[in-house]
Amino acid sequence: MTSVNVDRTESVSEEELTALRGTIRDFLVKHSSEQVARNLTDGRDPAHGRAALWTRLQDELGLVSLVLPVQYGGDDAGYAVLRVVLEEHGRALLAGPFLASAVTATATLLACGDDEACARYLPGIGSGETVATAALPVFGQDQEPEELGLRADQDGAGSWTLTGTEWSVPSAVGANLFLLVAATPEGRSLFAVESGAAGLSVTGSDTLDRTRPVGRVDLDGAPARLLGKPGAAATAVEHALDVTAFALAAEQVGAARRCLEATLEYARERRQFGRPIGSFQAVKHRLADMLTRLELADAATEEAALTADRGDPTFSAAAHIAFISASDAFQFVTTEMIQLHGGIGFTWEHAAHRYFRRAKSSENALGGPTRNHERLMTRLDL
Repeated sequence: MTSVNVDRTESVSEEELTALRGTIRDFLVKHSSEQVARNLTDGRDPAHGRAALWTRLQDELGLVSLVLPVQYGGDDAGYAVLRVVLEEHGRALLAGPFLASAVTATATLLACGDDEACARYLPGIGSGETVATAALPVFGQDQEPEELGLRADQDGAGSWTLTGTEWSVPSAVGANLFLLVAATPEGRSLFAVESGAAGLSVTGSDTLDRTRPVGRVDLDGAPARLLGKPGAAATAVEHALDVTAFALAAEQVGAARRCLEATLEYARERRQFGRPIGSFQAVKHRLADMLTRLELADAATEEAALTADRGDPTFSAAAHIAFISASDAFQFVTTEMIQLHGGIGFTWEHAAHRYFRRAKSSENALGGPTRNHERLMTRLDL
């Protein structure tokens, strides 16, 4: 997730990626089953259960450090590997802080231009000891600094404090490092606040998708560390948004594929008028439409991974193309999944609504469809 131009397209073979996919899938079937997602949706999952799963992801699979640069204790495996990891996470509706910590926060730190901060925080993120999250403004450069939810103040000794509220911070509860953008006289600036800081409080929020928890972060004169230079948050924020868009695309492709598989299984088993419903032409057409949308999204996500691993500057646009395509596909597939399952698809007990919830939350994660298209147009200089 570093912006250094290093070609990684030949570093991992297809056989290795297939083996990695199988290993992750087997692990998540065992430790992050459908029952885990159901418990989360029902509000019956203890926080220590998610913490234990997060520890297992690193201790048993080493996933958290897989894409971290070597100088910070990682393997620098590249985006093709990250794509496989995230597709399997999406398939299982993984509720851990991988996206927030290992992807968004890591990308933010790598692009902030502060080597000292990277050396301080990234090894802990890679080991899993530090769970980081980033609250990034998603409304672009047209949002004035004073419109941000946070204000930064500097005292005579040069120390910074933050005051204000961030309302929807991913994986906030349980995080011990917060990357936040606040208004300063120089413009929008990036800061790090460590858990336990005076004036910092975190409150969990109830959301549509409980498998992707968010929280409110309140700061009242909380001590903070400036990352990079004052007024220079834009580079880190935009890079982190690009990487997160790619990550969300990969997650959604994996989740949509699982929805299609479940719907195909049901269409083979459910019988009506003496034959499987999957044999009816109207159902075949709808299943074909689901597959078509999914394959387009998968191709766009694969292309984004390839551009990133080549160090191609078009990754920024490719990531958002993949995200928009995957969001559209996942929303379509989950809607069709519910419809083609008939009455059972509308029930609370069935998994369909949990995937539908994830589709809606993912689509809106970076500001919603309109903002996502605007961001793509900006990346394309249109």
